[in-house]
Amino acid sequence: MSTNFVRLTYEPEDEFHGELHAHAEVAGFVGSSSAYFNRATIQEFADQIRNGTTQLPMTVELALADSAGNVSIVISAWGNLGKLSVGIELNSQFQPDDLPQHSVLRFVVDYSSLDSFATSLFSILLDQNAEAVLVGD
Repeated sequence: MSTNFVRLTYEPEDEFHGELHAHAEVAGFVGSSSAYFNRATIQEFADQIRNGTTQLPMTVELALADSAGNVSIVISAWGNLGKLSVGIELNSQFQPDDLPQHSVLRFVVDYSSLDSFATSLFSILLDQNAEAVLVGD
């Protein structure tokens, strides 16, 4: 696997909500966090990726901050060669006695990788054991 990736898993709480776990590695830098999301928000994000691949510039974002942490993924056009920039922002749990941790990681992907990622996003909503992985160049 490339050293540049983000891996998402989803742990449903009920039929409407669940915890999204994110782990990203880019050129030796690593970050992990989780946040509670409405299932519909994740599905809309996957739909935007699918629909946005034919429209430039494309910017889609999945973001939520809560007491568990923060997960933000922003995908936008990058350069003139048909590549996309993926920005991942992860924050640790907000606890009064802990020092908060914050990671911002970025890497470049192509459209075919993004299409596979959208398919796997739909899968994590249906199968708790599935994971959605977006691998960079």
